[in-house]
Amino acid sequence: MITYTIERVFRRTIDDGVFSIQATASKTRDGHTVTHSAIVAFEPDPTAEGFIPFADLTEEVVTGWVENAADTDRLNNILDELLELKINPPTIEGVPWE
Repeated sequence: MITYTIERVFRRTIDDGVFSIQATASKTRDGHTVTHSAIVAFEPDPTAEGFIPFADLTEEVVTGWVENAADTDRLNNILDELLELKINPPTIEGVPWE
């Protein structure tokens, strides 16, 4: 299961619209946790129905935006690969001719 943490929310002061969110996705397996950070971009429209002013945003709403924008399959693959490398790190042997 992917867990999202919102690091920063960036807004345009002219219309109070959120234009990007910096978030970290994390996943845990066998006691090991890995993370992947990204910035998700948005095109805010303060005239749209359902527009939420910056001061009225909640963590749940912003996290939902990130979850909806995420390519979950791709993100799962990235986090699974990172977990595999963390749980079973590659062996570094040097060069075979020494």
